[in-house]
Amino acid sequence: EAEFRQTKELFDTLSPDLSHADRTLILRHLTNCGISLVARHSAVEAELLSLYKKAIESGVLLMGNRITHASFVNIANLASLCQEFDWALEFIDQFSGHLEKSKKKPSVLLAKAGVFYNQQALDAAQKCLSQDVFAIQPFDILGRGLLIKIAFDRYLMHDKDYEFLQSLLNAFEKYIPGRTLTDEKKKAQINWIKMVRKMSKIRFDLVNVTDAKKMVLRQKLQELKPVVYKKWLDDRVELL
Repeated sequence: EAEFRQTKELFDTLSPDLSHADRTLILRHLTNCGISLVARHSAVEAELLSLYKKAIESGVLLMGNRITHASFVNIANLASLCQEFDWALEFIDQFSGHLEKSKKKPSVLLAKAGVFYNQQALDAAQKCLSQDVFAIQPFDILGRGLLIKIAFDRYLMHDKDYEFLQSLLNAFEKYIPGRTLTDEKKKAQINWIKMVRKMSKIRFDLVNVTDAKKMVLRQKLQELKPVVYKKWLDDRVELL
C-alpha cells in the first residue's frame, strides 16, 4: 500500500516528461495495481480514482472507443465511495455512450444505484435495481448484494423489515453456489452473507448493542477470510 502511494507520487512528478506511450503503459499498470489493492481491502480508493481521472484527461481510458460494463460501474462506484457524487454522475452521463449497446441500460442503472446508495438515498438506489440489472453477469451478484445493503441499512435506521432482510440473505446464499465463480469468490460472498446475518440477529436480539459486543464482532471480522465488502461490514458494526 505504501509502495503503491510512493510509486504513484513519483509517476505524478515525472509524468509530464514521459512519452505518451510510456505514460499510458505506466498509468495502466498503476491502475491495475490499485484495483488489486482495493480488492484486498487496502484504503487506496482516492489514489485509484485520481489515476482514472488522469486516464480520462489523457484520453487513454477507452479501448477502441469502448469501456467495459464492469469498469464503468466500478469507476462510478469508486468516485461515490470517495464522496465525489457529482463527478460520478457526470462520468455516468459522459461515458455511457461508450458502453456496448446491450449492456448500456443495466450498467447505467447499477452505476446510479451505487452512487445513490453511497449518498444514503436508499429509495432512489432501490428504484434503479430493476430486472435489467440482474440479467447480466456480474451485475446479478452486485445488484443482489446492493439490495441486501439497502435492506440492512433500512433495518438499522428504522428497526423494520427484519424478516425481509433475512429472506434476501437466504435467497442470496442459495443463489451463489450455482454462479460461475471461483471457490474462493463464492466463499467470500457466503462469508459476507453469514456476517450480515449474524450482525442483524444480534441487533434484533439485543436492540442496544454494547461496545463490548461490537469489539467481539470486529475481532470476528478481522479473522474472517475471504470476505467481500469488509470495510462496509466494519462501518456497520459501529452503527449497530
